[in-house]
Amino acid sequence: MTAKINGENGLTIDEVVQAVQSHRSELGERFGVTKLSVLTWLDLNHEVASPAIDFWVEFDGAPTASAFFGASEYLGELIGYPVYLTTENGLQDCRHRYAKGQTIVV
Repeated sequence: MTAKINGENGLTIDEVVQAVQSHRSELGERFGVTKLSVLTWLDLNHEVASPAIDFWVEFDGAPTASAFFGASEYLGELIGYPVYLTTENGLQDCRHRYAKGQTIVV
């Protein structure tokens, strides 16, 4: 079963990954993104348990506010869902260990 975002009528995780992969180089060029992963918070029904899509992002150096929020807005417009970005420093230790096992690198 392929996970759906927001239930039956939403995007699949695969569709999100495919859309972002096709724009991956632009994210690097415009915002300095060096690594991007989708955090997949799935519930027991294999549906994304959040109305937004979470991404774990790494930048080339410390990101500016413009780069961070620009990348977030760009991704949201690309996939048509609210987007939350987090960085390595943005995850608390306990969530960090869990999140690393729940990512799909784009």
